[in-house]
This record gives sequence, C-alpha cells and structure tokens, in this order.
Amino acid sequence: MFGATDDDDLHDLDIIQEACSLGGQPMSNKGIKDIVDSCTDGPQLASQVATSSNDFRTKFIVEHESYMTIRSTKIRVSHNLSRIFDTNEDDVIIDYFIHGLGGNLEQFEPLLRLDDLCDRYFIAIDLPGFGKSEEYNDYSMNTIVEIAHEILIGILKDNNRYIKNCKLNIIGHSMGCYISLHYFQKYVDEFKVLSLILLAPPKLYISQLRKGYTLTRLILYALSIFPFAFDYYRTRFDQSKGLKSSGIRDFFHNNSNDNIDLQYRKLWQYQNNIQIKSKSIVGYLRGWEQVDWKNIEAIIKSQNLKSSLKLLVIGGNQDVVTPISDIQKFSDTLPIVDDKKLEIIENCAHNICFDRPEMICEIFLKDVVKKL
Repeated sequence: MFGATDDDDLHDLDIIQEACSLGGQPMSNKGIKDIVDSCTDGPQLASQVATSSNDFRTKFIVEHESYMTIRSTKIRVSHNLSRIFDTNEDDVIIDYFIHGLGGNLEQFEPLLRLDDLCDRYFIAIDLPGFGKSEEYNDYSMNTIVEIAHEILIGILKDNNRYIKNCKLNIIGHSMGCYISLHYFQKYVDEFKVLSLILLAPPKLYISQLRKGYTLTRLILYALSIFPFAFDYYRTRFDQSKGLKSSGIRDFFHNNSNDNIDLQYRKLWQYQNNIQIKSKSIVGYLRGWEQVDWKNIEAIIKSQNLKSSLKLLVIGGNQDVVTPISDIQKFSDTLPIVDDKKLEIIENCAHNICFDRPEMICEIFLKDVVKKL
C-alpha cells in the first residue's frame, strides 16, 4: 500500500497516517517532542511519568472513555456506539477489543482511531484489575469471559433497549487471544461472530499453568499471599531500568531515536506498566484456562461457520514474548475455514499496535475493514 499511486490507496494512506499521528493528542497540550525531551531515561523515569499523567492521556481516549459497574466493580470502557442510540439501526457490526496480561485498552489506540475514521463501531475494555478498572476477587478465565460479555451487553443497552442482530469481530492481543477464543465458544449462539483477529497469540498450551503443575501453582499461590514481594522485584530490579525494563525491551523492537511518536509510545507504555498491580497478574495466571481446540473445531462444523468465519492471526517477526514459531503453531492449529490467514509484520515485537502502528493499521484496513 505504501508508495501506491492510485486514488484509493492514497486515501487509505491518509487514513492510516491520521490514525497513527499523535500530534495535538496529549491532554497536557504539550508537543510530543517536548514530552519526550523532558523525560530522562533511568531510575528516575518512573517518578517523572507518574507525575505527568496528562502527558500520556490522549484526547481520543478521553473523548471515548467511560466507566460502568459490573459485579460491583468499576470498569473502564472505550467505544463510539453513542450515535447508534439516536438511530433505528439494529443490524450493526462491532469490533470488540480485548487486551492481554497487564495490558489495557490504550494499547489498541491506533486501531480504535482507524475504526472511528472509517465510521466503524468499536468497543475496547480494561479487564478487571488492569488499566483503570478496579480489581476483582476472581480472575478465573471463565469468570473474566463472563464479565467481558456483561460489559458488552451493558454497553449495548440504553434505557432497556437492546440492539438486535449485532455482529462481532473479536480482536484479542496476547492473553486476550485466549479470552477471545473462550468467548467465542461460550457465546457463539448469542452473537454472530464474523471474525476472530488474534494479535501476538501465546503458545497453544502453557504447560506450567495447567492445574496439575504443582510447583508453578505453589509459587503463584505464594505470590498471591505476598504480592508485595513481586511488586518489590518489579519496582527495584526491573522498572528502575526505565525504557530498558522488560516491559519495554521485550515489547518493542524498533529502537530508532528519530521516531518521536515511537519514543512517546514507549513512554506511554512505561507509564502504564508502572501502574500494573502484581496481585492482578498473579490472579490471571492462577485462573488461566487452556483452549479446547477440538471444541472450537466442533462448533465451526456444527454451526456451518467454515464459509462465514474469518480467522486472522498477526504477529511480529521479532517478538520474544510470543516467538514467531509459537505464533505459526497457533495459526496452524486453528480450524480450517475458507478465510484463514497469517500475517507477519517485519521488525515488530510483542506490542504490535505501538511498535508498528502503521503496519497493523494497513493490515486491518486491508483484511478487515475492506473485506467485512
């Protein structure tokens, strides 16, 4: 697409550039370069970004975010469905974004802006215990899937009005791929799922997290009782390294200092990282549920979804968190459908939407927006 000359492709390029541009976005009204230049990498970075929160709150996210209460828990959501309620539109397609372990809805920001520019409906959520959502007392994956469903239903209701015939594209990142697949299995009868779009999916089976793996279960149990020990390690020995901490080093491949937007996104990610609670991370790991691959295949066959369901897996070739070999196996194990595709982004690590925003927007525009 990039370098194309016809009008349609030039229009697409304009949309992608607008979706990825951060100029004028910080709520502090500072310039992106000024924010980047004001931050000093190293042990002091955590305190710098923590006291400059409006530097890393963007106008798009603030404009579309709201809070709702699910099971007595305050949940942050972001969506552009408000205009639906002013119309008689019932048959709608919604892109539902589900982040991964320790993530938040902001990690999808380029794709959310792309959707909005293309007049598509989107919903993104902060899972309980992550982002700006409150903690919950049960992080078993089945419970989280139920909560994700309750959030969706809650957004789709306005004064007891329900939007019928809703169709979903479910987009998951990392652990969110597992949640997306569990969601598909549990609620496929309630919504027509048009596509499963799985970004940087983890291993097919994570043996250490299976219920019978005693050593891991004991370690996670201990950390759940004493989460401050994990907090201390993360703060003292990892986050003190600033942009060289694991949450940045392993999630970004591009280290160009010439790309100011990229440097800003790293600081933005780091600012989110230092707010993650170890208790939530441990809770999700303890509640992990493996995917029943045979059941997914059986659902697709029994409901004749082979020709209607799109499966799209996207990974980065420099991802050390979920290496390309694992992503390939994940894609290969997904059931055969007529529209199944694996896309690999060059020079990209785990945080796909922040590391290579233009490339993920190009793929999403080509394979999702224009095909569905």
